[in-house]
Amino acid sequence: MARFKKLNNSGMTIIEILLCFIIVVGICLSLFTTLNNYQTKENKESDRTQILKYKNLLEKTIYDDLIKKTLISVDQTILDNDFKGKSCNDKWCRMEKYTFTFKDGSQKFLILQKKIASYIDENSDETSKYSDDFLIEYGSEGNMIKYPLPDLGHSTDDAGLISYDFKINNIFFNTNNQVMNLYIGFYHPYFERMYGINLVCPLGYK
Repeated sequence: MARFKKLNNSGMTIIEILLCFIIVVGICLSLFTTLNNYQTKENKESDRTQILKYKNLLEKTIYDDLIKKTLISVDQTILDNDFKGKSCNDKWCRMEKYTFTFKDGSQKFLILQKKIASYIDENSDETSKYSDDFLIEYGSEGNMIKYPLPDLGHSTDDAGLISYDFKINNIFFNTNNQVMNLYIGFYHPYFERMYGINLVCPLGYK
């Protein structure tokens, strides 16, 4: 009686191929997630560095005058409802001007511009949208230097209007007990911690 020799089929089955494919896909997804998390972390650190550079530059520039020239007084002027000839909604459009007067009689000006949302066209009573606009200016009359906030991400709507991630969030000012306190808070969705410019200086110190 003839005996049949059993074939040795060493090829891969469909199940084995599928299993290998699933393993490879799992490894690729894991690597992608790791790289994506690393990129996000790197972007956050880059943004944090830019925020701190911006904050430190402005604080140093202003403090150099406040301390070296001896700050005598500071006056605050609110420029709401007068933005580029338009009537602004107070909640969203705000410009503040701070006049620093020094012992030698010279003055420096700090202007904070915070605009998010809409203005009202007095001719039609219609609300018109516009892009975000955040700007800090500092200097003397006729020599104001602009310090635009760094662009750390933004979105654009169908009308082409821009909304920035990094913006001026709040402003706090008082001169209680002959000490000026001026805080300019910043917001960015990446960070739970608030970053800001904090200026504290006695008035008329010797």
